[in-house]
Order: sequence, then structure tokens, then C-alpha cells
Amino acid sequence: MNLFGFTWLRLLLAAAICVLMLFFSFYGYVWLKPINETNVISGQNERVRASFGNCEGGEQSEIDLGGALKTKKMLKILGSSELALDAYSPYFFLSDSLNLPTLGYGHAYHQSFSMYCGLLAMEEFIDGSKICIIVSPGWFATEGTNIEAFLEFVRPNFLKSIAHKADMADKLEVGRYVYAHIDQVDQPGPTLKYFSNLYMARKSRFLTSFVETVKDMTPSVTYDITERPIATTETIDVDWDKKGKMLQQEFVSKISNSIYVRDDYFKQYLQDEEGKVKVPAPTTLKSPNENRELADFKLLVALLKKHKVKASFIIQPLNPYYYNDLENYSEIISAVEQTIEQHNYPYFNMFVTKKEQYEPGTLRDIMHLGDYGWLKIDQFLWKEYGL
Repeated sequence: MNLFGFTWLRLLLAAAICVLMLFFSFYGYVWLKPINETNVISGQNERVRASFGNCEGGEQSEIDLGGALKTKKMLKILGSSELALDAYSPYFFLSDSLNLPTLGYGHAYHQSFSMYCGLLAMEEFIDGSKICIIVSPGWFATEGTNIEAFLEFVRPNFLKSIAHKADMADKLEVGRYVYAHIDQVDQPGPTLKYFSNLYMARKSRFLTSFVETVKDMTPSVTYDITERPIATTETIDVDWDKKGKMLQQEFVSKISNSIYVRDDYFKQYLQDEEGKVKVPAPTTLKSPNENRELADFKLLVALLKKHKVKASFIIQPLNPYYYNDLENYSEIISAVEQTIEQHNYPYFNMFVTKKEQYEPGTLRDIMHLGDYGWLKIDQFLWKEYGL
């Protein structure tokens, strides 16, 4: 009996040590005490047109993003490197010419998972919001959102908001990502450790409850945002076909290369020593069942549907005069379309695989939209949100 009791004592001691190790791996030197504190970030959004890249500008930039999402009459464009400050970008053309207030958000490497996390952090504002996602085919040739982009776009306040407010299923998705990448983070903070440990503890109800208790030692974040009034502008009558032909002709008349990109771009990036086009590297994509970016895209679309977001999607093209293996994207683009259609969202697929299907001027280079391409997107968005 003494031996039996000693064995149970050893087991209990081992269990206690495991719990303490889990705690200290999460919180280090901080003592276990709850913090009943909520950081309230309040103010009025300043941006009502144009585009901004991220929320590294501090709390005001977070207010700008949250205020845009909260403003139901405003259209929000989420994208990556194509969100340039071009005259026919929706956040200029639709705002200034057609009285449809539009704001762009994002820059290079802002992909499906960072968008998903940003919207999770601002989940209280997205019900019924107007959001268009510009999908770049190049995303699906990656392993998903990289850790540098995650840390840039998913701000510390965003992580705190998700930790304290999101559903467990969504928090576990964030935990899955953080757990897989935390070794790439230099000195991860308590909230990142929380998500990683939550994912590790997901199979144990006791450990999950413990990790959730530890989470309560970090302050919560909430946003108190006052929407900025949007001034009404005069509208113009747009002859879409006439203006489109004009923009296309203007572009073609200014180039001298055979792949329909701007000459300055061609000379700087695409021309070899003999003046010929450099051969692009072959494209490698994982199948839809194994593609991490596609799985993240499905998470993003499901979140939009959950909140009855008035969403739409643009699948932008790649330049078939440069890329010679675009057929490799067909299966993944089809899967993207199916995901959108399953949720009954409108979309505009501009992706083509052959030269004869491509309209010169749609892109200004091998993957970024030109004025003609933006105008076609403006027309689609005006039909969906403006009429």
C-alpha cells in the first residue's frame, strides 16, 4: 500500500511539474494573477478614400481600419501588391467620380490568412460590411502568409482582440499558424505564446482550460470608433466601353516591347543582355487538397459568410505574354471559383492562360494592374455596389 501511495504521489508531482512547465513556458517570470483590464482604443477614423498598407502607424491606423469596416456605405478593397496609387484604382475613381466611398487596405504579401486574422480582430465591425477581396494567383504558389507578413499585418492589439473575443475554432486556426512559425519569431511575446500553447493543448480539455486561464493575465482590447461623415461628391456619366478603349490604346501606343509591359519595367527587370525577354522560372503549385493558401482562402470566405458580409472577389490575371505555363494554375483557380460560388458571392475572374484571351493594358507589367484593368474592375464594382 505504501508503494502504491508513493507511486500516486510521484504521478501527482509529475503532473504538477508539467502544469508549472506549461505555465512558465508561456509566461516566464510573470506571477499567476488575473488582470481585469481592457484597453479601450477610441477615436474617429481619418481615412475615407485612397489606400494604406498596414496598421503599423499605431492606434490611429487601427481606428482607420475599424472605422472603414464599420462604415456600411463604404466599400473596402483588401489586396496585396496591386493596391498602387493609380488614377483608376477604385479608391480614387469610384470615390471621386461615382460617389461610392472606397478605401483600399494592404500591400505586398497581404494574403488570405493575414486578411482573415485582421478581420477576426475587427469582427465586431464587419457584419453586413462591403468588402472586395482582390485575389492574386501568385499567392497559391507560396506556402501561405509568411511570418514577416503575419507580424506586420496582425498587430499585437489584433492578437489580443482575437484572444479575448474570437470563437475557439478561429483561435485554434491562429494557434495552428503561430505554433508552426513561432520558432521563426525572435523573443515571442505572451500573446503569441498563448496561441501556440492553445494549439498544443487542444486535445486536452484540462490543458485548454488552463491556457485560457493564463490568457486572462493579459489585457483585452476593444475599439470605440466614431465614424467620420463622408461628403457627397458630384458624379459623372461613365461610358465604360469608350473610356476602356481609350485607356487601352494609350497604353499600347506608349510601349515598344512585345509582351505588353511598360518599357521602363521591361528594361529594368525583364530584358537580358541581348535585349530579349528573360525566361521566367517554372511555376510549382501544390494540388488544391494540399495547398495551404487555398485552405486559408476558404477560412477567409467562411468568415465573411458568417457575418453576412456583402463580399465580392476579383481574381486578377498574370501576363500570358511573359509566363508560359499558366495552365498550371487552372486547377487551383477553379478551386477558388468553386469556393466563392459555394457561398453565393459575385466575382470577376480576369485570369487567362493564353495570349489570345488576354487584353493588352489589363496589366502594366507581368502581374500588376494597369489603368485599363482597374477600369474593368471599377465597372464590376459599380454594378455590384453602386447601382
